[in-house]
Amino acid sequence: MAKFLVGTWSGTGKLANGKTIEADVAFTLATDSSCLISIYADRAPNVFRSAATFGINGSTGKFFAHFINNFTGLKDFTSDGWRDGKIILGNQEDYKGKGTLYQQFIYEKIDSDHFKATYKYGMDSTKLKEGDYLIFTRVTKND
Repeated sequence: MAKFLVGTWSGTGKLANGKTIEADVAFTLATDSSCLISIYADRAPNVFRSAATFGINGSTGKFFAHFINNFTGLKDFTSDGWRDGKIILGNQEDYKGKGTLYQQFIYEKIDSDHFKATYKYGMDSTKLKEGDYLIFTRVTKND
């Protein structure tokens, strides 16, 4: 996964409300290649920004991602890892006393220079709604 994602990417897609979204994301390796870091930014007029770290929990062997953003703060996600060109990162948390909110970020390789990022959410883990999605095109590849 890291080898594929490292570099800078430009994306276009749709928000949950059907409006077009454009964004940029960069992925870099850190800490002797044991961690992947991403910096994401919507293009105007949208204002969402996030940073994330991806890695393996040394105790459990489970894949994790820590996301921090300018809307909701820190969120932790886990995954079974990169399989068949895709990773599904999942999170569940109490939603304002109304039950459990389930969230997923899905990164899926399309080809060597494109991937799709999708956000899904819902109160029923078996019926998640598609929120936003973007198709990213590689701008630069960093080794």
